[in-house]
Amino acid sequence: GDFVSAEQLLRRSIELAPRRADFHHNLANLLRSRARYGDAEAAFRAALAVDPGFRPARLGLVGLYNQVGQYAVAEAEARQLLAIDARNADAHVALGVAQRGQGRIGDAESTYRAALQIAPDNVVARHNLGALMGQLDRAEESIAELDRAAAAGLRGREISFNRGRALFALYRFDDAEAAF
Repeated sequence: GDFVSAEQLLRRSIELAPRRADFHHNLANLLRSRARYGDAEAAFRAALAVDPGFRPARLGLVGLYNQVGQYAVAEAEARQLLAIDARNADAHVALGVAQRGQGRIGDAESTYRAALQIAPDNVVARHNLGALMGQLDRAEESIAELDRAAAAGLRGREISFNRGRALFALYRFDDAEAAF
């Protein structure tokens, strides 16, 4: 919880070993968690300058762009990851988020399903697909995906909210209230 000290230590580590992409990546994640998006982007880019093939930094950059609503940029970055490794389920999930953010719902559904073909236990892909099914008024499919994600260990208010919406759409008001 001491973010100031953590940042100082990470920056000192980078001073001592500037060619360590993972150090830049760790700093970027810290900065992103503190909503310092411009600084986080620069740190992700620094990691990629050190090692252009460092996938965690590229994936972090995609997540950052999705988080701040720069979905077209996120899509381009995700496609770079997929050009390197078409079987990267996390890159498919990030691409799906970017597509959904651009209103390309059909593409997002296909992309989430592709991620699940690669990694059937990817709980984020399951949750995102479940949320998308709810958005498409396919409540039963939504609940099925969200329940699979929950059974695999995913917890949190987003999954509860999405499950509640789907249950409400099915007029299962008591269950929806419990989920909410």
